[in-house]
Amino acid sequence: MAERPRKFTLSFHPKTQTLEDRYPVSPPSRDLTVAATVLQLRSLDEAVRTALLRQGFGNTDIMAGITYPLEANEGDEISEGFVEVYMGFIDERVGESHRIHEVELLEVLKQMLVFRERYELAGQVKELQDRLRPPGN
Repeated sequence: MAERPRKFTLSFHPKTQTLEDRYPVSPPSRDLTVAATVLQLRSLDEAVRTALLRQGFGNTDIMAGITYPLEANEGDEISEGFVEVYMGFIDERVGESHRIHEVELLEVLKQMLVFRERYELAGQVKELQDRLRPPGN
């Protein structure tokens, strides 16, 4: 896990066939790519709603989702300020799980909202992000 939230940018390729390629991350980062992919499993409105509630979600079809610290299974601790993003079997790939700063997840979501011109929702996400951001970031 990164010590401090990283700086990154997304780009948007709406015509790509796969969810994983729709929002490429620069510099490339597998964990943030998984976060962007998982966020697309919900509508943007629903992704924002759950993020603002700091509530995870899961998709049982492909075993993908987001887990917050209070939702972690017993014995599977997630540190405060982090979330777990996970993705199961897509195109015969073995599942994977990553822990990232919650503010990074919010940054991914905020950038996705800006690409979709959902500025009011992006502002709501930024407000939460600003409250959660560690000092000096």
